[in-house]
Amino acid sequence: MNGKIMKGIIASLAGMTLIACAGCGGGGGSGVDSKTSAQATQVSNSPCFISDPTASPACIVDGKVLARSIVQYGDDSRLKAVLAKAQSGQPIVIGAIGGSITQGAWATTAQNTYVGRVFGWWQASFPQSQVTLINAGIGKTNSKYGNQRVQRDLLQYNPDFVIIEFANNDAPTPDFQESYRQLAQTIMNAPSHPAVIMLFTMARDGSNSEDNQIPIGKELNLPMVALREAVYPEEQSGQLNPIDITADEIHPNDLGHQIIAQIVAYRILSAQHSTN
Repeated sequence: MNGKIMKGIIASLAGMTLIACAGCGGGGGSGVDSKTSAQATQVSNSPCFISDPTASPACIVDGKVLARSIVQYGDDSRLKAVLAKAQSGQPIVIGAIGGSITQGAWATTAQNTYVGRVFGWWQASFPQSQVTLINAGIGKTNSKYGNQRVQRDLLQYNPDFVIIEFANNDAPTPDFQESYRQLAQTIMNAPSHPAVIMLFTMARDGSNSEDNQIPIGKELNLPMVALREAVYPEEQSGQLNPIDITADEIHPNDLGHQIIAQIVAYRILSAQHSTN
């Protein structure tokens, strides 16, 4: 992605409050894409998108953080298709499947969850389109159970866009890698041919199973974004206290959900501005 496109993404994010809508409130893994460091340099002087008054410096999400969140850009074609569909005024269905973080654990309102905020982003960005949300997050579940329920809870609604989030609940073992692969393929092969983004959340200590799931994204050439790659450097440097973005050892608070939504929106915008 060249500097001109990157500036377009940053301008789009800066020009609107992330996840604002009429009915809504609020506004280093080894698998990281090799383009990330160069892009981070390009956006080093970008505006601040999320601040934490207790952090020093207070800005915790700027262009560098967003660029770092991209583990792999992957294939943009399906994202471009749903963006074009929404732009044309056709109705779209967005969905998410995952565990308690996707369900919205510890957010103060449904609108403050990362899923609610991403839903709001679609509504605010495409007011001409009727956007429907299907949240298939269920606490204390993993991708094995996800395979059993994906048709009932998600695919029967013919989603155009799906976030998959099981980085906290899947174990880093071959059987869970296979179940995750099966789930991703089932969603991709659905009749509605949805765009898919793989999302990696993390526990307060930075642990998750993304290293077990990244090979699946590479195999399927899917877009992947990660909270750990985004903010862990700030945590390790002492700028950001992980307690400030988490409600407990596993789950994000409102600020953590906001950061997750921001990195998802950033990846969507990268498809909107891409010329590939």
